[in-house]
Amino acid sequence: MERTLFCLETLKTLLRKNGMNFYLIGMDHRTASSELRDKAFKNRYRLELFCKDFLLGQAGVLFTCNRIELYGVCRDQSESIEILNKSKDAFPEIFENVYLKKDTYETLLHVLRLACGLESQIPFESQIVEQLRSWIKRSTIPEVLKIKLSFVLDLAEDIRSTYGIDGLKKDIVDFALENIQQRIGSLNGKRLLVIGTGKVAELISRKDLKNTHLIFVARKRNARALNLSRKAKGELLSFDDIPKMFNEVDAVVSATSSPHYIIKIGMLFNLKRNRNMPLYIYDLAAPKDVHPEVFKLNNVRVYDVAEMSLSIDNYRQEMSCTIKKVNSLIESGAWLNAGEGDVSKDQSRIKAELVSV
Repeated sequence: MERTLFCLETLKTLLRKNGMNFYLIGMDHRTASSELRDKAFKNRYRLELFCKDFLLGQAGVLFTCNRIELYGVCRDQSESIEILNKSKDAFPEIFENVYLKKDTYETLLHVLRLACGLESQIPFESQIVEQLRSWIKRSTIPEVLKIKLSFVLDLAEDIRSTYGIDGLKKDIVDFALENIQQRIGSLNGKRLLVIGTGKVAELISRKDLKNTHLIFVARKRNARALNLSRKAKGELLSFDDIPKMFNEVDAVVSATSSPHYIIKIGMLFNLKRNRNMPLYIYDLAAPKDVHPEVFKLNNVRVYDVAEMSLSIDNYRQEMSCTIKKVNSLIESGAWLNAGEGDVSKDQSRIKAELVSV
């Protein structure tokens, strides 16, 4: 609690000294279709070059599985609106329906909500904090913005700890595994192929799947795949082995960071027609790993996060009381982070909220 109040007061002071404006332009799972987000992901290099050259290194782009957000520093709100319009001119096919957080208050409020897991497709997911810290560290955004965002993340971690959010441990892999079991029954004795070595593969390796045979495949990072297979007491295969493995596994979870399709129809031509059940492929990548042609195969079923939307909505309903409490606390903290409002009143409210939990 003391660290929370210290972070808020320090951040408020820094903001008042700087007198500059933060903004963000973005899209997420609520505002843009998966097809549009995939298009943005495939233009990643162009977007990063735009920040470096056109915005003179005063901005950077955050990419996660469900969002693409451009964060930057400018003089004032009017300039942030100008930057939005210029972005739309440069990328009309991407920036048509983006949201704008035009000032420091709106931007830091959004980041605080994001880090607490309120903006995530799955409420309170823990991976978002790791993703944000990693991005801030390697991003080319101005140092002053990195400092402010780091303070906000410190506050978010305190809020998550206070409300026991990190103890919930519910993530996209839990919903995917539940969905797989609904289709093929218990995972005991089943074989699951995991393609990719990122967040999804890491989460799978941590799950208690002792009686499930896990097979890890890397497109590039073989050392990482080896480490995951050892952690999960699974098996490691090369990328070239994927086509033949389709005949030997019960389900596939693919989540690479490739800008191109990984699973193509030619890889499935030799799939046995006399399988006891279809091959279930869960495409959790952004952009998508599975080529649209694969959907036409009779003995293959392809699903993505949308397939789990009902389960996720039910979980969100279960968490509604906690969501409301965290929302209330975040609203008060965000005003302090922006250097506005009655400081003593907001600090008292934060302290009271923390103590009352």
